[in-house]
Amino acid sequence: QFVNGLKDNVLLKSIPNALRKLIVNFPSGQGWIGDMEILRGDVLDVVELRGGDQFRGTIKESEFSLQTFYGPVSVPVDQVIGLFSIGQFRPHQLVITTDGQIFGGSLKKQTLDIELSSGQVIPIPLNQISRAGYRKRVGEPDEWKFEKPMILLRSGERIAIRPPTADLNVATRYGSLALKPSMVAAIAFEGEESNVHQIYLTDGSKLSGLFLADSLEVTLDAGGQTVKLPASAIARLQLAPKVPEIEDAAPSLRISGDDQLIGLVTGKLGLDTAFDTITINAAEVKSITRAKESVQDVQVALWDGTTLSGQLHDSELACRLNSGVDLKVPLALLDRYTQPQPQPSAAMMDRIKTVVADLNSDDWKARDRAQAALLSMGPVAEGVLKDLRDKQPAEAQKAIDLVIAKLQEQRKKDPSSVSATPNAGAFRIDD
Repeated sequence: QFVNGLKDNVLLKSIPNALRKLIVNFPSGQGWIGDMEILRGDVLDVVELRGGDQFRGTIKESEFSLQTFYGPVSVPVDQVIGLFSIGQFRPHQLVITTDGQIFGGSLKKQTLDIELSSGQVIPIPLNQISRAGYRKRVGEPDEWKFEKPMILLRSGERIAIRPPTADLNVATRYGSLALKPSMVAAIAFEGEESNVHQIYLTDGSKLSGLFLADSLEVTLDAGGQTVKLPASAIARLQLAPKVPEIEDAAPSLRISGDDQLIGLVTGKLGLDTAFDTITINAAEVKSITRAKESVQDVQVALWDGTTLSGQLHDSELACRLNSGVDLKVPLALLDRYTQPQPQPSAAMMDRIKTVVADLNSDDWKARDRAQAALLSMGPVAEGVLKDLRDKQPAEAQKAIDLVIAKLQEQRKKDPSSVSATPNAGAFRIDD
């Protein structure tokens, strides 16, 4: 009742007029470009002059041809909803389209023709116009949805492009990487806290690095024109609608600094312990934690709860990210590696396969015992069950789905749960 009873004029009456104007006109939604409101008419088109006068009628233009710093661009008139004329002495124009694109440059035609309701056509010089807008069209979207690949320029322009075909080469702390465009969600060229570029991959990984090319050749979505944009002029390259969220079960490497890699450590790890050298299959590793006081000293936790401390032979970890990128992470940069669903040993995988076979038994008691046995193995069996599921009959698939759902609930309640067998023995060796 208190909120419903609030009145704007009461809340704002003690605030100075200049500040009140900023609050009331706070830009929101697609009716604004930055702090500038797009001029739209309900019934007629509108042209507003720098002095404040407005002409209403029908804008008579067949197309908008712009000369931009990256070449000439022609925007069909049926895709334009408005324009701004920016600058005091030699104004340039921003043309806004129905899908939220913004093209900046100098219009080839230096006047904007508008037909008044009286039938008279008036050519208005561009240097006299502050903004212009078309009446709202039937079927026009209520909200811009930026689902196409986009480039945002430092000058404020927003351009839809077709997906690039050439690899995007970047220099990172893990070496030079040639990234396929399908692997990249976005590249932020203009960072808020750092001068290096931020690369976001489609698997949720985030890397700091530098885009190596001086320019980026792209094809505009509107018209299919190929242009070359200087890398220094780009604020953000957005190839996916949004940066994906990271799943709870996704394996990840937390890197010192701000990087996060979503993927698996691969290959074999040689670990020198206090008593022997142990070879570890990386797929069976649940976590690797590096000691703060040493580069090579780590503690490795395995799928069955075994923990080992020692020094790794190699100074780099071979990794394959979920997006398909292969790289090597210097051990000195690693804070922690976690794999919520490590692969069991070969013997354990054989045991799981044997139990899964019992899900197809004609004896319902055998099927129940098989489900109970799989549940007792804990979340470590989840990954193997997912791999085996599609090869099973329909009834066994239903049973596997039920077991996986219960294992996921078990993991959420106890993230550290990795027991492979009930009442399993364990030992720990300290250096």
